[in-house]
Amino acid sequence: MARHRLTDQQWKLKEDLFPDPSGLGRPMVDPRQIIDGIMWRLRTGSPWRDVPEEFGPWINVYKRFDAWNSVGTLDKIKQRLLIRIVDSDGIDGERLFEPTGALGV
Repeated sequence: MARHRLTDQQWKLKEDLFPDPSGLGRPMVDPRQIIDGIMWRLRTGSPWRDVPEEFGPWINVYKRFDAWNSVGTLDKIKQRLLIRIVDSDGIDGERLFEPTGALGV
């Protein structure tokens, strides 16, 4: 399922959004694994319960999605990826979200 995973370059753009674990409590699941699970779910449109076990238990993936979405972490990730796309592929960032822009949204 490599096509549903972040590349190393993509991960470096956002890894600072996830601080190192404090060492207290339960060991934290690798946030990259959770992000990959969220991306798999969003790309496929499958129900949360169908997220493959390789991304961890589906309920953990969903809970992180819900938590990160409510505090704006997922928006920050999206912004960083879009900036990278605009910078590397020459997409006109000014027109990206216009009704007739590159993404047509």
